[in-house]
Amino acid sequence: MLKKYVWSVFIVIFLMLLMNAINIVSSHSIISINRIFLIGIIAVLVGCSTYVVRSGFLDLFFIGFSKIRDVMMRQSRSMKAENERLKANTSLKHWKHSFYQNVMIFSLGLGTGLVLISTVWAI
Repeated sequence: MLKKYVWSVFIVIFLMLLMNAINIVSSHSIISINRIFLIGIIAVLVGCSTYVVRSGFLDLFFIGFSKIRDVMMRQSRSMKAENERLKANTSLKHWKHSFYQNVMIFSLGLGTGLVLISTVWAI
């Protein structure tokens, strides 16, 4: 997990330096630096919110809203059976877990790399 994170940070920094070398992004423009920083902060926010959701911190909140939804909107028996089948599907759970983990790692790496490169260019 840490290996993917570090690699994503280095790849982002390398790509930004390459883009600077071929004049796609300017390291002397304050507007470019601010945009890179803002995109980095948004990517870090996406990674952090994915971590919070994946950690189970908001599970009680989501369970409460699903109970309210069940009371407010009726579901057919076939829809309830399909929902139970999806909850019992272990391969789907594993895929969701690995997907959220990869989104978290790469968005945190992207955000960290962009924030670091914009900070260095601003100095």
